[in-house]
Formats: sequence, C-alpha cells, structure tokens
Amino acid sequence: MNRTMAFVARKIFPYETPSTWFPGHMHKTLKKLQSLSSEVDILIEVRDARIPLTSRNFAVESILKKRNRIIVYNKCDLAIPCETSLSTFRDEMVHLQQSFQSMQDWFQRSQGDIFKTVPSLTYVSSVPFYAKKLLKRIRNMAINGITKNQRVHVYFIGMPNTGKSSILNSLRHISLRRSKAAITGNYPGVTKNFSEVVRLLEHAEVFMLDTPGIMTPSIAAPEDMLKLSLVGCVKEGLIDPVTLVDYLLFRINLVSPSIYAKWSPPTNDVDEFLGNVAHKIGKLSKGGGYNDNTVSTYIIQQYRSGKLGKFMLDSMDKSSMSLRLQHELTKSQKKS
Repeated sequence: MNRTMAFVARKIFPYETPSTWFPGHMHKTLKKLQSLSSEVDILIEVRDARIPLTSRNFAVESILKKRNRIIVYNKCDLAIPCETSLSTFRDEMVHLQQSFQSMQDWFQRSQGDIFKTVPSLTYVSSVPFYAKKLLKRIRNMAINGITKNQRVHVYFIGMPNTGKSSILNSLRHISLRRSKAAITGNYPGVTKNFSEVVRLLEHAEVFMLDTPGIMTPSIAAPEDMLKLSLVGCVKEGLIDPVTLVDYLLFRINLVSPSIYAKWSPPTNDVDEFLGNVAHKIGKLSKGGGYNDNTVSTYIIQQYRSGKLGKFMLDSMDKSSMSLRLQHELTKSQKKS
C-alpha cells in the first residue's frame, strides 16, 4: 500500500508545560504605555497573521479600549498558501481582511465594547500597496477630526518580532521618502526602549513612535508558547528546538505532508523526520549521526521564511475564539 495513502496524521499534540517570557523591559514598557495612554492619539497594534488569536495581547487591551486604534495583521504572505497570480493573492488578502475584521467585531461584541469599530488591516511589509493603504487610514484618522490634539502621536505596539519597526520604516519611506528610523532585526527584543519621535506627514503634525514588543505576563494556554516560539516572537532557546520541530511536523501533517515531500515521506515521528532531513541537506556525519539541534534550527528557519508551508497556526472559528476569550479572562482575573 502507498505510504502516503496509508498515513494518518496525529489529531492532538500533548503539551502542558507552562512557560512565558516577560523580561524587565517589557514590564517597564507596559507601565509606561499605561501612563501615556491619556496622551496617545492613534495606536497601531501589530499582530502576526499566522497566529491572529495567539498574538492578541490581553495585557494591553485595557489600554487599547476607547482609543483610536488600528489592528495590522503583518506577514500575511506567510499565512496565505496561494502562490499563483498577484490578482489571486490580492483576492486572498481581501478575504483574509474580512475574516480578521469579523473576528475583531466578535471579540468587541462579546466584551460589550460596541461603541467604536476597530479597523483590521492585512499587511505585507515588502509590498508598498499595503503601506499606502495603512498610511491613508492613519492620515484620515489624524486629520479628519477623530483626534483632538494638534500634534498627533502614532504609537506602534504589539508582541516582539511582529514587524512593528519595519512597518514604521515603510510608512516613513512611502510618506516622506526618507530612510529607516527604527532599528529592525529578524529576532525578538531588538527594540528595548521607546524610539525617538519621527515625523510621518510633511504638512501635518503627525509623528510616530516605536515601542518595545510586549508579551503577556502569563501565557493564556501552553500551546500558545509553541506557536509564539515557532514564528519567532519569543527568545530563542526557551523551548527545545526538537520540540518545536515536532510541533511543526504535527501542524504540517494536518495541512499536507506533501509540504515536506522533498525531505521525507509522511511521518509522525520527529526523530525519523530529523534523520531524513539531515540526510537530504547533507548534515549526516560519517557514522550516520546528526546534531538534532542544528537540523531542528534549520527546519524552523525554513518555516519562518515561508519555505516550509504557508498556513495559519490559529483557527478563527467561533469555538476557538470563545476558548481564547475564556483563557484571557481567566488570566486577567488571576493577574488582578
């Protein structure tokens, strides 16, 4: 019998290890945002499109409520499996934006926050079209009377490594044709302090500030830490890379084992998978062994760059959203 036809993917991934990552600079940032909240005119919350639920930060929700806020789902190009024409990709982006907006509307209704619709935008940092779209939205909010202050501040907030600094730089380039103002890096924790105030619009007093990425003081569910680690939102090494690859293998198999067909036949065994990958990429020693951390790190980087499947790690069905809200409320109550 063909192995692919006989293969049955795992339905669950047992993981109950509680963990979090909330270093001191995040605590300071959270307190500073709370103290500045009365002065903030526009808040741009950046989330990772691959984990639209998990990258919600319930720790800052109280700050964000009743503020002029835009939610930006970045890295959509890594969440959409479609790799055909540009027009098809844009259609997928429109559909994704509608799904994100419906999700946000549901959360607001569920929490009794029905006074102001919070726009949700899809984003790809490397495509100027989406920067122009976001810039237009910010300009309208700043100039058309929503904000009352003469000088408008736009704060970029969100979890680490969601692309806040890159978005700030792309907006500044589109608007003013100026070089980047915020330091970027493909790992979490690059920004550890509030950035300097930088101008966004030439003929209006609109300025931007980048802020350090903030995790939640506690993780809503153990599996969240796996997702956050896999997409690069938390410090490397907090979770064993072999465990991350095992979880990634589990998630890929739920989508299609053909994603890794160039390396390995379908398997649920992470050791078998690592051995097959090591053989294919030339990482086997003369004795046939391999360094599992080295091979695991290679696989994780392949996934993060979109070379090992493009798909969401979160589901956005009503049951998943209800469970997320229940976890968030439980954690918030414990915190208080």
